[in-house]
Parts: sequence; structure tokens; C-alpha cells
Amino acid sequence: MKRASRLSALAVIASLTFGGLTAPNAFAANLGDPAPANNAQNAPAAPANDALKDAKQAATEAADAVLASAKELIDLAKTKEQTAEVKEAVGKIEPIRSAVEQLKGQIEAKTEVAGVTEIKTQIEAKKTELTQLKTVIEKAANKPAEDLTAAKQAASKTADDAIKVADEAVAAAAKKDTAAAKEHVDKANAAKKAAQEAKPKIEAATTADEVKVQKTAVDQAKTDAQAAKEAIAKLADKKPNPVDTEKDIAAAKDAANKAVDEAIKAADEALATAKKKEQTDSLKAAVKELETLKTNLGALKKEISEAKTVAALNAQKDKADKAKATVAEQKQVIDKVADKKGSSNISSENKNVRTALAVVLGVLGVGALVAAIFQFAGPALKNLGIELPKF
Repeated sequence: MKRASRLSALAVIASLTFGGLTAPNAFAANLGDPAPANNAQNAPAAPANDALKDAKQAATEAADAVLASAKELIDLAKTKEQTAEVKEAVGKIEPIRSAVEQLKGQIEAKTEVAGVTEIKTQIEAKKTELTQLKTVIEKAANKPAEDLTAAKQAASKTADDAIKVADEAVAAAAKKDTAAAKEHVDKANAAKKAAQEAKPKIEAATTADEVKVQKTAVDQAKTDAQAAKEAIAKLADKKPNPVDTEKDIAAAKDAANKAVDEAIKAADEALATAKKKEQTDSLKAAVKELETLKTNLGALKKEISEAKTVAALNAQKDKADKAKATVAEQKQVIDKVADKKGSSNISSENKNVRTALAVVLGVLGVGALVAAIFQFAGPALKNLGIELPKF
């Protein structure tokens, strides 16, 4: 029985072995079976994607080439005589460039080679149109070469003219009302500055275009300077200053000194009041301001003594009046600060009443009445600032 079983098992193994399959190999073969089928399904996708990618790249390159040619053609046209044919050709370049830009933007969205090919065909058509325009422009005569040295000289001369006119405008303004002429003087000075700044740039220029930029700037400067000069010429002349008499000067000096003295007096009174107040930050600031004003007023008195014209003295009086107004403002700040604790601001009249009452009480000596007054009225009187005599 055992012998038969062994023979049967060997037969199975032999059949599997010689058939080229073992159990593991058979399992592996089964696992590998689906792969060829899947590969067969996926195989065509890669070539299709590559073709679409190649088509998009070719169309994009064609668009870029046309756009570059359009720019080169515009630059070429600038070097040519601006005939009607050249101007017409240049006018057609921009629509072509714009159309190609739009076509280029549509390439990436396409999902089929045919769609991309159609765009590329349209781009090639635009390229053909551009080539025809290039032929027209190339045939046109070149512009005569511009003499750079002559251009620089012309621009520099304009700059010098602008500076000269600006100086004339400012000189003319000296005879006019200063306030009325100020705006025009500022304009003339700005024009002069612009011309001065342009001169070294003109000398440093290496191309005709660079010189043209500076020529435009100096042309504008000259125009502005001329406008300022003409505006100043229309202004009324200054009125001659009246001659100041010694009497006028003395009167003006007295008025100025009086204004200074009043301001100093007001400052001293305010500072005296400040000493009786709590020393708050606001009070300290007011005191500092007043002390500074007093110093300035002292210097102003010296200026008044040296002044030789009524106009100067009037100006100094105005300064003193403004200082007095500032003192009044600081005095208001000081008045708002509380009095120092224990300080007495009783008037001289109240002090006299207090003294008289003390004398009367001392002379009468009415015994119990006086004692009662000292005992009961004393504190109340003391609160009022009245000190009763001590016996």
C-alpha cells in the first residue's frame, strides 16, 4: 500500500517537472499573464502624447520667431526715410504682432495635434505677411547719418540760452514787488537748474537719441524761463521807500521800547504769581517759556537801539507785541494751577483789618470775653488768616 502511494506521488512530480512547470512556476506564470494585455492597451498613448507635445513646441517656436521678426522690422524702419510706403508697412506690423500673440496663447489649450497644426498654419501665414512688409522697408532709403557733434552743440547752446534767460528774469524781479514776483522767480530758478543739470548729460551722450532726450529737456527749460521773464516784466515796479526823518525814527523807537517794557513787566508779574503756585509740570513749562521770552526781549531792546529805519523798528515792535501775547497765554496757564498749601494771598486791606482787630482786643482786655474769643473764635479767625496776639 505504501509502495503504491510513493509511486503515485513520484509520477505526479515527474509529470510536472518534465512538463516544464513546477507549482511555483505555474503560479508565477499566472501572475504574469495579465501584463502583456495591459501593455498592449497602454502602448499607443505615449506616441500620441509625444506627437502633441512636439506639435505645440513647433508652433510656439514659430510664433516666437514671428514676434522677434516684428520687433526687428520696427527697429529697421526707424533707420529709413519715412516715406508713405514705410509708414504704411509699419502700420501693418502691429496687427500682425498682436494676432500672433493671440494665436500663441491658444496653443497650450489644444488637446489634439490637428488643432495645434491649424494654429501653426495661421502663424506661418502671418510670417509670410511680415516678410512682404520687410521687403518694402528694406528697399526704402536709409536716413542720412546725423552728426552727433553738431547735435550736442545745438543742445548745449539751448541750455546756455535757458540759463541766460532765467538769470535775466531773476534780475528783472529785483525791481518788482517781491511777493508778486516770487512764484515767477522760483520758476526761473527751476528752469536754470534743469538746464545746468542737462549740460553734463549732453556732453556724456554717445548716441543721437540720448542727445535728443536732453535737447527736449533744455527746450522746456528755456520755454519756462522765458515765460517767467515775461510774467515778471508785466508786474508793477517797486514803490520807492519814503525817507525816514529823525523824528519818525525816534517815535518808532519809543513805541518799540514801550512794547518791550510792557511785555517784560507782564512776564515779571506772571513769574511772581508762579512762585505762589504748586510746582506742577505745566507751571514749570510756563515758567521756562516766560524766562526764555524775557531773554529774547532783552536782546530785542538791543536791536531797537541799533535800528536806523522806521520799518525795522516797526518789525521789532511787532515782535514785542507777539511776546506780550505769549506772556498772557502763559499767565492763564499759571492762574489755573492751585496755590501752594499754607500760602496766604490775603490782600493788604485784609492784613490791616487783622492788625487793627488784634490791637483793639489787646487794649480792651475784657477778661472772660477776651478769653472766650481766644478760645472759640481763635481757630475760625486763624482759618481766615488772622492771628490773634498771644499774652
